[in-house]
Amino acid sequence: MNNTVTLPFPDRRLSPNGRRDRRWITDVRQMARNTGYYLTKDAGLHVPDKTPLHLFLTFCPPDHRRRDDDNLIGAFKSYRDGMFQALGVDDGNVKFTTYSIGRIVKGGSVEVKIEAIRPERKPL
Repeated sequence: MNNTVTLPFPDRRLSPNGRRDRRWITDVRQMARNTGYYLTKDAGLHVPDKTPLHLFLTFCPPDHRRRDDDNLIGAFKSYRDGMFQALGVDDGNVKFTTYSIGRIVKGGSVEVKIEAIRPERKPL
């Protein structure tokens, strides 16, 4: 089962710190959502429905500029919405999110991995 997809680095206009007028950002959000949707479909990503999930995000920036982790996560939201729409799974199934800042990549990227959380076995 393929459980990884690589998405483009989020547009800086999606950053929560860069927001001005909600109407101004709508098209950028929709493009990010569509990108998340189609790249997830193309990657053949599958996860079980109604299963708790762990989302791993590795943000690979396009340059050495300093970025706030909370802004990266906020900017990623539209991609995430598109991904889970493509999967046909409620993003409320994500119980844990682990993120890291990876290596510098030309143009930047976000490496996404989704794993099902196995239930713990109770002792007999």
